[in-house]
Amino acid sequence: PRKLREWVPASAIASPPSPPVAGWLRRLHVGNEVEAFHEGGWWSVRIISRRAASVRLGEEPQFVVEAVGYGIQRTVDAANLRPCAVH
Repeated sequence: PRKLREWVPASAIASPPSPPVAGWLRRLHVGNEVEAFHEGGWWSVRIISRRAASVRLGEEPQFVVEAVGYGIQRTVDAANLRPCAVH
């Protein structure tokens, strides 16, 4: 299958964000805005709640998030969250 190819000016491409500081997930609170990776892209989301992880089972924390401007809620693994690149 052919892949989609788009041409854009170099000025429209943002550099990847810096890695988050250690422990940033522990400081997340309900209402914080972050970005979530979903369907191949990063989306602005708001934290709705945090789901506890079982350290004994080696689980990763999960967060219920809501897409900003869309109102759609999803549960995502902590690994698929990052701080907002731009506010």
